[in-house]
Amino acid sequence: MSETGKVVKEHQFDDLFTLRSALLVNTLTGKVDPQTNASSIINGSFEEAEFQHPHWLQFDIDRETGHKIIYCNDEENLAALRKINLTTREVSTVFTKGQAGFHQVKSSVFDGQTKDTLFFVDDNGKGNWNDRHAMPNVFYALRSEGFRKVYNYTYGQCSYSAVSMGDGTMFYNTWQNSEVFKAKQVWDAGAQMWDGQGLFHVKANSSDHVFMCKHPDDLYVYMTGFNGVYKCVYDKVNKVLVSAVVHVGDIGGGSGYNDAPGTSARFNRPRQGVFVKNKEYVTQGKEDVYDFYLCDHNNNCIRKVTPDGEVSTFAGRGSVDITGKVWGWIDGEAREQAQFREPCGICYDEEEEIFYVADRENKRIRTISIE
Repeated sequence: MSETGKVVKEHQFDDLFTLRSALLVNTLTGKVDPQTNASSIINGSFEEAEFQHPHWLQFDIDRETGHKIIYCNDEENLAALRKINLTTREVSTVFTKGQAGFHQVKSSVFDGQTKDTLFFVDDNGKGNWNDRHAMPNVFYALRSEGFRKVYNYTYGQCSYSAVSMGDGTMFYNTWQNSEVFKAKQVWDAGAQMWDGQGLFHVKANSSDHVFMCKHPDDLYVYMTGFNGVYKCVYDKVNKVLVSAVVHVGDIGGGSGYNDAPGTSARFNRPRQGVFVKNKEYVTQGKEDVYDFYLCDHNNNCIRKVTPDGEVSTFAGRGSVDITGKVWGWIDGEAREQAQFREPCGICYDEEEEIFYVADRENKRIRTISIE
């Protein structure tokens, strides 16, 4: 073909070939010192940027510019909130932990109605129920202020995650006794605090790092913790979560690695998850049309859970050497080659059909997509 686009000569190869697509893992941004494997909070282009330990991700679209954004909790205790601009391919810092006044933020979530408020859930160090009014456990920031100013929202025990439903109802959970609360935002004059309504314990008489994920249709809230995924029904009439039952994973909370249905599956420190619509379920007319993808932290991979409770490994644990090591930093085919090292956070761009993963110990943001 010429420079003007005109066909000069045609040729047909003797051996025909078929172009096949593959599910691939790639590195989007983040780097480390090759000698020390150290990194810091460094802003700049995707080629220049560095992260300490990317931990939790929230996908967003800027209302004014239309740019696609990922907000990243950098470090498990949120040393800084980073802004990853997918359109301009730049990383910046929104605020640091010291500026915001947090203790140890464990997760963040947008409000379920407008996505104009970003909530931060804090392990404030207060595990004693009698002291729950002494420290805020949920903070918030506003889109109108560029999410740069942080305000107190509720006071309570040390907390790990929250969800905001489509009707605005919020729930949060505490580490102590893995209890789930409804954030009532009602001032208790006697106790001199904003009170929350205790609903149930994820696992009786047990404490763990439990993380909550809202179903897009508000049918359920999934909770990852105790080496399993727990499923809670959302009662839209009474605006409460109904108990928690093991959807997949060991009922006793035992760790392991096994792709299997229901309680035969095994996880090892499951963390953030994201719901993704399955077009086949839509065609089949199923009520629940979303699969759940989650970071399996200590198993160094991304797992997939169907609505019926089938568990499979989606990406990671490839390129296993003779020592059996399944973790590392390797891009390539999702199951045969790619490796992660303690992935913690995940989000999804539905339009582009791309997963973004906070690869904690590799100090990088990775992508998973069909190419």
